[in-house]
Amino acid sequence: MTAGSTWGRIICVPDSGLPSLFEWLDHDPGGFSELLIWLPPDDLASELMEGFHLPLRCYRGTDGVRRFSPVGVTNQKDRRKEPVASFDGFLALAWLGGFAVLCREFDLCKEQRFSYRLMWFLFQRLRKMQEHIMREFRWSRDLSLQHGNREFSEDSNILRSIVLPGDYLNNKGRQSIRILRRKGKQAAQDAGILEPTDYECLQFGIWSAAKEWPLQLHDSEATTLLIRQALFDVEGESHPEDTELREILVERFSVAFENHLDDSTDAFNMWFFSSSVIKQLAKKKKARGGALEGKLVRDGLIRLGWDAYTYVAGCLNVQMQAFANALPEPLTDRESQIFKEMHRWQPHWGNLCLLQLWERVSFAGPAFRHAIENHGDRDAISACKRMLQYYSALARARRGADRKEKTTKKQGQPLEFNENRDSERSVSAFDPGDKVPKPGRISDSRDDVRGAKAFAARVFEDLRVRCKCQTQEEANLHVLPETNSTYGGTISILLTCETCGFESEKRVDFQHLKALGQAVFGTDRAD
Repeated sequence: MTAGSTWGRIICVPDSGLPSLFEWLDHDPGGFSELLIWLPPDDLASELMEGFHLPLRCYRGTDGVRRFSPVGVTNQKDRRKEPVASFDGFLALAWLGGFAVLCREFDLCKEQRFSYRLMWFLFQRLRKMQEHIMREFRWSRDLSLQHGNREFSEDSNILRSIVLPGDYLNNKGRQSIRILRRKGKQAAQDAGILEPTDYECLQFGIWSAAKEWPLQLHDSEATTLLIRQALFDVEGESHPEDTELREILVERFSVAFENHLDDSTDAFNMWFFSSSVIKQLAKKKKARGGALEGKLVRDGLIRLGWDAYTYVAGCLNVQMQAFANALPEPLTDRESQIFKEMHRWQPHWGNLCLLQLWERVSFAGPAFRHAIENHGDRDAISACKRMLQYYSALARARRGADRKEKTTKKQGQPLEFNENRDSERSVSAFDPGDKVPKPGRISDSRDDVRGAKAFAARVFEDLRVRCKCQTQEEANLHVLPETNSTYGGTISILLTCETCGFESEKRVDFQHLKALGQAVFGTDRAD
């Protein structure tokens, strides 16, 4: 599959199996896919790095319609957690290719090119600031609260932060994760997913609620603010932007940026992404505006970074149009509608491309898919906006709870524990001792609790044990006391699930259990 034109060439290459942004396309059992790469036209090759190419996976579904998805990479910073897909690399390539096409098509002058490059770096800097939200709600426990991080003692989860329909409440009138999961499981099965994962149950459960409470926003500024708050932990605009301050910051930043263009890549990144940039811009006493407060400069850079999203969207839009134009088999009307929703800038995405919201595409996957497949359906778009609003509220509630927990620990205040947790179920499988655990052996570390549950879920899987709810997100493993003195041979364990109340006693080989622990915790902790 090749083609050549002023818009570049498309060739088919062996598929490396890297993740697709629109992961739901992988679930069409009757379709097939192939990996395509876009190569720039000859007149742009000198503007781009040697070997430049842009990968997209083409899916042809059972309906005969082609759909295209950006291809990312998989990162695994913590081997105890599942790998995480990232599309920042694809976004950078798409911006670079689109910028080259934009310069050619609109004959941008030197100053205009400099502005686009400056905005690209401001875009990257904003995404590396602590306000950028990367929280993923992949498990039911991500919505749960411990006693130490609850604002109200009766809260067991963060669902209070969002508005849910009445049938999502339990008999005490509180939002229930269990009901959310149950509704999500049914919705996922109705969508053709026979055995949905815990993550899919949460996705479809929240989407079902969003469809009942669609968010109607007819104001473009309100839509832009919604998108912004779904990506960054920022408040609404409490006061109009200071135009003069913005001009001052652009002037200072442009000069500083230009002074570092001859730096090596490492030296430039060390300067550009450090906090010293804010101090450098703030302490220009002789420049227009004089010395500025650091907070004013920081807030101003955040606003400039958000403005940069529009510049980047322009480059991405042109790049994806170039890809579509280079296809040897032109898009049909139906394919063109879907392609525009997936890859071109849209007013209902805040005049951005969906690629710029890639961090939220997974969480709101069912809603985005429905909106993409039903071009022009306002209710589908409104459900998407409600899901983004849900994510924004949940992420802030989670951040607030985590900060409260850290503050409580730092102050040395005693944490309250659920009586079911503060029991012999907390005894490590690799630390056989007394029936009642010793005081120093119960960890209130969030990582330790999650690690223990991940280990228990791994044992469930290894022994092919299935609980009633079949998720194991609240799995636990207990070493039975009568075998606590056994370090070799076999031991008795009790597998439980807090969600459905499941219990199963098993006899297992200790060394095999230890090997499973090493796979989860690492060799230095499993002992």
